Amino acid sequence: MQSHLLFIIYILQCFSLNLAIPFGRITSRAMAPLTAFIHNVNFLEKKRLLFFRIVKKYYIFQQSYAVIIGAKF
Repeated sequence: MQSHLLFIIYILQCFSLNLAIPFGRITSRAMAPLTAFIHNVNFLEKKRLLFFRIVKKYYIFQQSYAVIIGAKF
């Protein structure tokens, strides 16, 4: 669902960039909130992916550490 929404927003943004060429600054100024929203969503998505990557690494490290301790005793 979220990816569909992002795709629709992306298409809207491309369309707005095409509109911004003839109309100049007015259209790009009007589209600024949408662009800011897209950048914000992308930023949050990157943060979320980074968080899950760190959690996964920690989990794998914990599992391997448990295996090493298990082998010692």
